[in-house]
Amino acid sequence: MKIVFGLGNPGEKYKFSRHNAGAYIVSKFAELKEITFSLKSKLKAKIAEFFFNEEKNLIVIPQTFMNLSGECVKKVVDFYKVKNEDILVVYDDFNLPLGYIRIRKKGSSGGHNGVESIISYLNTSEFNRLRIGIKTEYFDDLKKLGDSAVTSFVLGNFSEKEWDVLTGVAQTSCDAIDMFLKGDIDKAMNLYNKRVEE
Repeated sequence: MKIVFGLGNPGEKYKFSRHNAGAYIVSKFAELKEITFSLKSKLKAKIAEFFFNEEKNLIVIPQTFMNLSGECVKKVVDFYKVKNEDILVVYDDFNLPLGYIRIRKKGSSGGHNGVESIISYLNTSEFNRLRIGIKTEYFDDLKKLGDSAVTSFVLGNFSEKEWDVLTGVAQTSCDAIDMFLKGDIDKAMNLYNKRVEE
């Protein structure tokens, strides 16, 4: 079994925010696979189960707020008894320009509170991740204004132009998820760690 987590904040208020890029990508993947989510309250998650590559797999959208993502991830990983190497965490990254994705097998949180929470709950930074770039040309100027400006940026909605770029990124991201599920994450890294806007 492999599990793909898409991070975000629950509720309609945050549905189109930059911080919910991970949840959007895995929702798009579920849509392409024609699978639906069910709420699993005890696991604090929406979960879609499906068979792929002759194996049962899960797509999970945590229903905790972003800063507590690790709580859901830990519950799901323990309940289904999967190894960390068999999970993929999909999330937004303000260090990566919009139009780029990056796949890694391990690493720091990069200042992402949801990933920091997962590292804390799993007690390791060694898990696969698919980072979805959300950084825009004016983000560096916002960073100079402090943490509150950064928070407002990530919790703010994508502009129409940014959303067009994200939808272009979505298909490539779904292809990368497919490769992870097939056990070809190294191939996915080689193919997709690049700009996908054009």
